Amino acid sequence: QKGRASALSLLWQKPLDGMAVSGPYVVGDHVLLELSGGRVQSIGADGTVSWEARLQDTLVGPPVVLSNEQTGAGQRILLTTPRAGYLLDEQGQAEAGFPVIWPGVCTAAATMSVLEKPGVLGIWAPLSNKRIVGYDQRGRPLEGWGDRALVDTTVHSRLQHAQRDGKDYLF
Repeated sequence: QKGRASALSLLWQKPLDGMAVSGPYVVGDHVLLELSGGRVQSIGADGTVSWEARLQDTLVGPPVVLSNEQTGAGQRILLTTPRAGYLLDEQGQAEAGFPVIWPGVCTAAATMSVLEKPGVLGIWAPLSNKRIVGYDQRGRPLEGWGDRALVDTTVHSRLQHAQRDGKDYLF
């Protein structure tokens, strides 16, 4: 609407210490930004860098974020590269067992959801070898989602997860 732009004001600006590769991704009151050199920064509402994580490669898609209410253990952020998955806490620290090195090339951002109860997470990644692999929040393979989980074609988009009657479904 005419005149609306005058109500907007700049809150902060920040010179970057590298080239922006992807993002920004809004995560709560922070912005995640992938920078050259395999770095992901979390920038707070005041423009200061809260944390920085180092990755071995570039992201293949946006992060997946689960809230404290969903996990029962604080916010969790899943970052996916072609070769590895990184599960971070709200301070940017890697969870035990991460990064997980994929047994193939990941073709789309992995998905993450709460399984039976808060605190039990499932992470699934589609691979170029027509496999879907699954891991828990400690980087351990999920039962039934190892190297034998074949699909008819290579998946190039983020998987969606649903549960019904104690069974997991990916589509």
